[in-house]
Amino acid sequence: MFEKFYRKDKSRSNKGSGLGLPIAKRIIELYGGNILAHFKRFYGLEKVIRIVNIGMTVVSLIVYISNSFLINNNFSFEHILESYGNKAIFIYFIVSFLQPIILPLPEPVTIIAGSSVLGMFNGAFFGFLGTLLGIITMYFFVRVTGTKFIDKFINNQYIERFNKYIKRNELIVVLLLFILPILPDEAICIGAGLTNINPYKFISIAMIAKLLTSFSLSYSFSIIKPNIMACIIILILILLMRKMFTFIKNKSIFRVN
Repeated sequence: MFEKFYRKDKSRSNKGSGLGLPIAKRIIELYGGNILAHFKRFYGLEKVIRIVNIGMTVVSLIVYISNSFLINNNFSFEHILESYGNKAIFIYFIVSFLQPIILPLPEPVTIIAGSSVLGMFNGAFFGFLGTLLGIITMYFFVRVTGTKFIDKFINNQYIERFNKYIKRNELIVVLLLFILPILPDEAICIGAGLTNINPYKFISIAMIAKLLTSFSLSYSFSIIKPNIMACIIILILILLMRKMFTFIKNKSIFRVN
C-alpha cells in the first residue's frame, strides 16, 4: 500500500516538474532577448563612463604636472598674465580664443594659469568662452576654405587619426576627443570641418565638452589649496558628466544619422 502511494505521489511530482520546465523556457524565450538587449545597452554606457573617468584622471595628472612646471616658473603663462595687470583678462581671453586655431598650448596650462591669476570662476568662464569661439571659428573656416590652407597649419597625421576615430559613433567620439587629451583641438576642428558632421551638433558637443573641461580644470586647481566649495563643484561636475552621457544615449538629436 505504502509503495503504491509512494509511486503515485512520485508520478505527480514528475508531472509538476515537467509542466514547470516548458513555462520557464517560454518566459526565457519571451523576455530573455529584451533583458539581454537592456543589459548590453547598460554595459555599453558603463564602458563609456569608465573611459571618461579614466580620461578625467589623466586630465588631473596633467593638472598636477602642469602646476609644477607652470606656477613655479617665472617665465610661465601665469607670470605673463600678471605682468599685464588689469588687461590680463583680455589677454587670457585672446589666448584661449587662438588656442584651437594657431597656438599649440595645452588647455590645462592656460586654464590653470588663468584661474591662478583671475580666480577660479573667471578662469573657467573666460577660458570656456574663448575656446568655444575659437573652435567655432576654426570649424567654419575649414568648411569654407576646405583643404586649401590646412596643410600649412597642421600635420596630416592628426587628420588621418581623427578620420579613423569617427568612422563609428562620430558624435560620441568627437565628444571624447574634446575631453580626453588625445588630439589637439585644432585637429578636431579641422577633421570635423572636412566631414559631414552637422554644425549644430558639432557646436553642441564642443560646448558640453569645453564646459566640463574648463570648469573641471579650473576648480581642480584649488585641490592644491583645499576649498570645500570647489570640491563640491568638482563633484557636481562629475555627476553632470554621468547625466550628460545618459542624455546623449537617449536623445535622438545626438545620434548619428
